[in-house]
Amino acid sequence: MRIVIDTSYIMPLFGLIPDIKNYDIHRLLESQTVYLSSISLLEIKYLLIQEFKHTKEKTTLNRYEQILPTITNHKSITIVDGLTEPMIHEYANNLYSEGHNDLFDCIVIATAILLKIDLLSEDTEFNKIAPCKVWNWKQFSSEHL
Repeated sequence: MRIVIDTSYIMPLFGLIPDIKNYDIHRLLESQTVYLSSISLLEIKYLLIQEFKHTKEKTTLNRYEQILPTITNHKSITIVDGLTEPMIHEYANNLYSEGHNDLFDCIVIATAILLKIDLLSEDTEFNKIAPCKVWNWKQFSSEHL
């Protein structure tokens, strides 16, 4: 199955802990073709900077550069350019204008819309605004893994 994943699902690779029960990224990547918006990588960098502000540990900032090749070279992950694809921004603008005020979320949803595939996210708001099928981990893992 082909699926777009929200930022939360790559957080463990960078040492960030998402609030997803029983999540196993290796199970996901072994069995699915995963699409990731480049905006999720920017969001990861932002989250690492926020962590650095609290811990002051320089190694926190270095995690991005250390782990990025794991994602860019992984055979099951395709990165979709969420920064320069005009149709993604058209879809994202529509979602934003309809009241979803997180631009990163709008771009991730727009990526699934553009590719015409399902989306994996723990954000329950996505079900209300996304015109595509949105799965959470519990649903997806029980049906597809």
